[in-house]
Amino acid sequence: MFSSSKLSAVARTVCALLAGASLVALVSVRSYAQEEERWKVFTTPPENVQVVWFLQARHVASELDLDREASRNLTRAYTAAREEHLKKLEALPKEPDSMGKFMEIRDEAASALEKSLVEALGEEKGKKASALLGGFSLLFDHLVADILTAQTKALTALFKYEEVGIKAMKEARESGSWEGMREKLRPAVVELGKQASSIYSQQQLNEWKEKYGWFFDRILSE
Repeated sequence: MFSSSKLSAVARTVCALLAGASLVALVSVRSYAQEEERWKVFTTPPENVQVVWFLQARHVASELDLDREASRNLTRAYTAAREEHLKKLEALPKEPDSMGKFMEIRDEAASALEKSLVEALGEEKGKKASALLGGFSLLFDHLVADILTAQTKALTALFKYEEVGIKAMKEARESGSWEGMREKLRPAVVELGKQASSIYSQQQLNEWKEKYGWFFDRILSE
């Protein structure tokens, strides 16, 4: 586990990098005109942004070892700060001279968040929480949202495999024949492997295959 000081340092570095990326993107009017879809990750939230904010707050609460009440206070303060920041950002004209205002809004939001977290959690933990949550980056929100989407797809594939397996098992018992069992399960297993590949690193995939591969290979084999 990282110490709180290390986590704060990492968070500040990540926030600075994301803010820098935002600045680079905002500098070019031509980029905005030609690549509007790419700009959306800087200026619009993902659909499930409330879930993203909740998970971010819960993660920081866990890292700071907050009790239940303090965790709720942190979550409320963070969500309120993000909502207020988003309202101001959405009202900001998408023009070249808006870049300075873009960063000004972020800095004001970060300052307000630190103040509310210090009031809710005390000086030490409030400032630590603020350092970890004060990036106000919609790009980061999209990164988290995309990971959650990939995880959801993988879980859906797993649930589908179980659903198909239960149905095939029932049919086999009722008919007294196991013939065709593999063919029924194979598409679900292939999809499960595809979705698992999207969320696991190569090392994790190797560990996954070592643990479960023998079972699924029997289904996939001719």
